[in-house]
Amino acid sequence: MSGPVVAGVDGSRRSLTAAEWAAREAARRGVALRLVHACPPLPRRVSPVPGVDAWQNVGEQMLGQTVADFRARLPELGIDGEHTAAEPAEALLTA
Repeated sequence: MSGPVVAGVDGSRRSLTAAEWAAREAARRGVALRLVHACPPLPRRVSPVPGVDAWQNVGEQMLGQTVADFRARLPELGIDGEHTAAEPAEALLTA
């Protein structure tokens, strides 16, 4: 298997624990780590446009910070992040 090890992150302790496991697995296999944050659009009746934009921005910032933290701690590991508007299961399967 030569593709990256993929982990979904949402900022929760459990997702970060899963990302830590994924990082160890990627290092063991000698492949990259891809951290994915899926943020499907909220229905407009739930959140007006500014709320939707804020929701997306928070997700992008969390992912960026998580990727930066992992890169700082694991400089030998290739790490990238992907923010998507897909549903979480779809995003992980696609990645």
